[in-house]
Amino acid sequence: MMTDDTPYWLALTLVKGVGAKTILRLVSAFGSARHVWEATRNSLLDADVPETLVSNLLKARSSFDFDNELEKVRKTGASLITLDDGNYPPLLRKIDSPPPLLYVLGELEPTDANGIAIVGTRSASRYGREATYKIAQELARHGITIISGLAQGIDTAAHRGALAVEGRTIGVLGCGIDRIYPEQSKALVDDILQKKRGAIISEFSIGTPPTGTNFPRRNRILSGLGRGVLVAEAPEGSGSLITADFALEQGRDVFALPANINTNGAAGTNRLIQEGATLITEAADILKELTVVVLPPTNQVMPKAKTVQRPTRSAPKKLEPSPVSVPTDLSEHEQALYTLLDHTSQHIDDLIRKSGLRTDIVISTITILELKGLAQMVAPMQYCRSH
Repeated sequence: MMTDDTPYWLALTLVKGVGAKTILRLVSAFGSARHVWEATRNSLLDADVPETLVSNLLKARSSFDFDNELEKVRKTGASLITLDDGNYPPLLRKIDSPPPLLYVLGELEPTDANGIAIVGTRSASRYGREATYKIAQELARHGITIISGLAQGIDTAAHRGALAVEGRTIGVLGCGIDRIYPEQSKALVDDILQKKRGAIISEFSIGTPPTGTNFPRRNRILSGLGRGVLVAEAPEGSGSLITADFALEQGRDVFALPANINTNGAAGTNRLIQEGATLITEAADILKELTVVVLPPTNQVMPKAKTVQRPTRSAPKKLEPSPVSVPTDLSEHEQALYTLLDHTSQHIDDLIRKSGLRTDIVISTITILELKGLAQMVAPMQYCRSH
């Protein structure tokens, strides 16, 4: 949602030499993006901003055309989400040096925090593509948002698998939101947006070309958006391994699909398994590893933690059912499911049967209750009321 401060976040990201860490530090120090933009030379120098960057900022300030830059964004159809916006992806907010500003086509939803990034080689084998498609399809069927980079090969198989079951998927670009890359993925992007099954996002300004140095930055967003990363097929030196490294730094789970040792995509993926990545052969292997993510509401600018808080999952305690006090701020579907939950585990199929709601509604609603701290997954597809 556009706020009064959004144009100043946009302006700061367009100042030459001013990166994410500098912007976050200055916004924290001055209180808002607008206060940074309007700060005097002396106050910027007092904030330990190098003379060169101060000069760049003052020069940009003298000629920056807010209306023109906002019009460029409007023509792309994108919305702008800043780090102090309540709609900013909550897990991405927690990484080291999160993007101050995101360009977004489509819509991000709270349930996207229950996402898995799937990455791998563009030159995927038939086995790699088919296995990725099947796993993404099954994850999406269980309410997991599939995150990937819109490239050919593994990425496309992941996005297509999610779309095949009307699941949600997010594509992350390493270029401006107005320059879909690669061009072969334009049809895929159109499908995601026209079917309203997800979003396309970028931290890069309008017109930014897809240069090689952009993709490591893109990869930290891939891993930071969700709860884990699956490397489906990746040779040594692949950018997918960079994404896995980011995931480890961010406290995310790393999964790997074993590859045929006689294929080019085997070495990197199999090495990840040797080094401790969780070997998976089907979506159920990922689902049973996912734990509840605690996402306290926050609009803080500077992230205070680099890792996701994951409480240890344990079997439900044998407690006597207590009267259900239903929170007043829940939707009709959330109230219906919360009322059905107690302190004993129930399979998702039982909740679907008891509620009379569609499968997709139950899956998405139980995920929202998890994120609100009201429900807990205690085993694969088994849920109870949070203790």
